[in-house]
Amino acid sequence: MLKLNKFLRISIVFLVIFAWIFSGWPQIWQKPAIPPEIENTQAAAGDLILLWDGDTIPSGWTCISCASGDPYYQVYPRGAATYGTATSGAATHSHTVSYVSCTGPSATAQYDAPGTASYSSATHIHNTISSQTVDSASNDPLYRSLKIIRYTGMPATLPAGVIGIFDTTSLPENWSAYSLQDTYFLKGDGVVATSGSNTHTHSVSVTTGGPDTTETALAGAKAGESPTHTHTGSGTSASTDHQPPYLEVVFAQASVDTPIPPGLIALFDAAPPTDWTLVSGTGQPFNGVFLKGNSTAYGGTGGAETHTHANLDINLPATADTIATADTAPAEVGADIAHTHTFTVSFSTESHLPVYRNTVFAKRDLILTVATTGSQVANMNIPSTDNYVGGAFTFIRDAGTADVTQIIITDTGTVNANLNLSNVDLYYETAATCSYEGNETLFGTATSFNASEKATVTGTMSVGTSQVCVYVVLDVGSGASAGQTIEIEISNPSTEVTVSAGTVSPATAVAIAGTTTLQVAAATVSCSTNISSTSFGTWTDTSVKTSSPNASTTMSCSGTTSGCVLYVKDAGNTASSGLATTSPAYLIPSPNAAANASTTLAAGTEGYGIQATSTAAGGSGNLFPVELRYAVTDNDVGGLVVGSETQALASANSTTTGREVLITHIAAISDATPGALYEDTITYSCLVQ
Repeated sequence: MLKLNKFLRISIVFLVIFAWIFSGWPQIWQKPAIPPEIENTQAAAGDLILLWDGDTIPSGWTCISCASGDPYYQVYPRGAATYGTATSGAATHSHTVSYVSCTGPSATAQYDAPGTASYSSATHIHNTISSQTVDSASNDPLYRSLKIIRYTGMPATLPAGVIGIFDTTSLPENWSAYSLQDTYFLKGDGVVATSGSNTHTHSVSVTTGGPDTTETALAGAKAGESPTHTHTGSGTSASTDHQPPYLEVVFAQASVDTPIPPGLIALFDAAPPTDWTLVSGTGQPFNGVFLKGNSTAYGGTGGAETHTHANLDINLPATADTIATADTAPAEVGADIAHTHTFTVSFSTESHLPVYRNTVFAKRDLILTVATTGSQVANMNIPSTDNYVGGAFTFIRDAGTADVTQIIITDTGTVNANLNLSNVDLYYETAATCSYEGNETLFGTATSFNASEKATVTGTMSVGTSQVCVYVVLDVGSGASAGQTIEIEISNPSTEVTVSAGTVSPATAVAIAGTTTLQVAAATVSCSTNISSTSFGTWTDTSVKTSSPNASTTMSCSGTTSGCVLYVKDAGNTASSGLATTSPAYLIPSPNAAANASTTLAAGTEGYGIQATSTAAGGSGNLFPVELRYAVTDNDVGGLVVGSETQALASANSTTTGREVLITHIAAISDATPGALYEDTITYSCLVQ
């Protein structure tokens, strides 16, 4: 019988041990001290041609107008879609004149009655030209010659003093208007000089044919006008403008060595390279025109390819072609031997294009350059989500801002990206040094890679002259195999990055350095108990008691197909499981695991054990199935094991996160149980199967 002055205080101290099986994760971002320098590369195409007015040609450049035989020696560049392998035009031109009208003779004389002698009538004119001379005039408009210089390929910088062309008066830094070329046409030569004229005249000389009508008279001894006489006269044509078709451009000169500025218009001897836009093609402003300087305004046009002159009135003086057989009788009137005419001629329409070479003109684009920095991470797990690939793509524009609206990335590794990589997120930030922290702005998401291993991501990202870092984050599917690789690149930024203005460079692949190797995800398991002790309190009777509070053990298990197990064991008295006291040495036993794994406790009979149930509280994944010995209710309890032995409490065969097992501790005493402080230490551990 239980003595009232006897008390039993039993407490349980929990010691939780958990195992975490893992493999080392690779470093998932890089922080280089300095981003690599961005380089602009050019496609092989036409050589860059600019202008020079100095004595010494800059290093690396060649004058192509300085000596006879050079392509621009005393030659004007004219805009065209393709480069001219030969020159066209001419240094001079002339005209052919044609009869327009002729006045009658300025004086008449009397001749005899009709007879057999012939003479020019009093109303005759000359309506033919038997010979003519029209002198040549220069086709040179008012020009200022410059040296035309060529660089083979594309230089990294332009030399101080170089002269270029712009279509605006708002010039880049380190460039100033070159007003010395204002009003002058551009002509190539080995010296800098001005000459030419925008207008010209021609000296004209003509000899007419004979008169159109004659008369007859009696023969006599009077001098008269020959019936076949001609006149020779000369004059000077009216002045006419002969400027060829032109476009007024802004010439500008660099004050220091400088990178090629956006907006520069240059000459080329073939199709323009990448990052340059043709401006001399059909229908474009430089097509078919010569260049004329205007430092205050761009775009004025004028001139023509051909011209004529106003009709010229030539005074035809008296001719010496007379006869001596005319009579003096007054019956007939004819032309006097001193008569003159006014003879009017017109001019043919002729080309006045000077010697020129068709030349390609192109404008340097506003360029957005794509590069990379950092390296990919060494490893990713199979499967895994939200993996930062490592490194970054960098975007920067040489002037102004533009919106990037699409980026296509490609995986060139051995993994089948179409099947096993997904949910590609591109994040971005403006930063001098790229370092992914996970709080960057989302540009967009591509759910998958296509059959060509490309993922198209759309969004909006503003890019200016400050570096923008773009980070790649993606999922790895369970179908991937260990040892396969991921290698991320933009295969051709010029076509796979869409920008609202300007062009994108380069046209070759830009790949983040390094290779990411896929590995089977390391199995991980963890477990923890929410309390450190529970107590039955002080017993004053022999009823079956439950400690308070109950213990809750949670376990997470991932990265394994064989599952994880939650184990339990107790300290007991080191030899047997149960609630133990050392003074006096006594044990309230737990059912023996080997002989009787579970038992039903009864009032007045010593016994001790636990019950367990899996709950859906918190976490995710499947519930933990509880071992049968512990999946009991009422006063039934499962026995514990002691020492080095372990007993499974619950297990999981799939990925589970934070699932809970609730443990209830139950005990009973008898009248003979010594009063003392009874304790037990229970250890929970979890391992991958």
